[in-house]
Amino acid sequence: MDAVELTPTILQSIEVAKVFKDTSDITSLSFSPDGQFLLSSSNTINLYNVLKGTHEKSIPSDSYMIHFSNNPYSFLSASSQSIDYWSLQTTRIIHTFPVNSLSSLDISPRDDIFISADTKQISIHDLNYRRTIGRLELNESIGSIICKYDPYGLIFVAAYSIISQGRYKNVVQVFDTRQFSKGSFALWYFEGSEIISIDFSNDGQYILVNTKTNIVYILDSLDGKIKNVFKEFLGNGICPSVFSPDSRYMFTSCDKTYNVVVANVENCQKVHELKGNVKSIKTIAWSPEYCVLATGNDHLLLWVPDYIRLR
Repeated sequence: MDAVELTPTILQSIEVAKVFKDTSDITSLSFSPDGQFLLSSSNTINLYNVLKGTHEKSIPSDSYMIHFSNNPYSFLSASSQSIDYWSLQTTRIIHTFPVNSLSSLDISPRDDIFISADTKQISIHDLNYRRTIGRLELNESIGSIICKYDPYGLIFVAAYSIISQGRYKNVVQVFDTRQFSKGSFALWYFEGSEIISIDFSNDGQYILVNTKTNIVYILDSLDGKIKNVFKEFLGNGICPSVFSPDSRYMFTSCDKTYNVVVANVENCQKVHELKGNVKSIKTIAWSPEYCVLATGNDHLLLWVPDYIRLR
């Protein structure tokens, strides 16, 4: 299914459609590949049916990362010491992958391979064979390593911070998924505070980089050059951000107003603010198939266009 094009009229009509209270702050959100279901992680894993707007089930698990596999019937949850591979149908763990000080997790969109990262290395795992098939050492990292696949599963990037000549810098390495053992084929540097998350645009052109300060960078995915920097309207805290499904906009949180700020990717100009949230947003995600935005703090909010108004 092609991504929904977010016209100015649709953007202006987006509003909160459903609110679900959680037991603590939500740390991670993941939509199923078909866009119908949503998982959230806090001190409990919760499953929601996005199309029906209902809470389906809760699974006790103290996980701070969550990610659907490439089907809507299984998922990964992660704590600092392990990654659990779950069946949603039986709500039982299929397999556990031991890790150390986990900082990032992502699944390839083309097969059942996933990557995880800690402070010094990236590990590549195979869900079918239920084993780790490779490791990449990144010993120069001085903090958490963030890893992410591109939308086609052809490459993945690893981002981390280093100290170079007494200065704090961010590094992005780009790896071929089929030849990762040969090392990265591209290496980019830029100054800025520590990277906390990365998102590829669905068209593969851009990389969105969230940092520990109120600055969001948009990089060209071909050469790593900074295309735009967004820091207005965001406040002083960490501002989770994500591309829209049509790759035209960036949706990010504002810790001053608690609103969701919508900015144009081409010029980083704010085009709209979504109002209805009453606390700082901890995590944000778009459905890959439907025009549904999810934001999380101690409540899960589902945002959709007002289709009655659009008629």
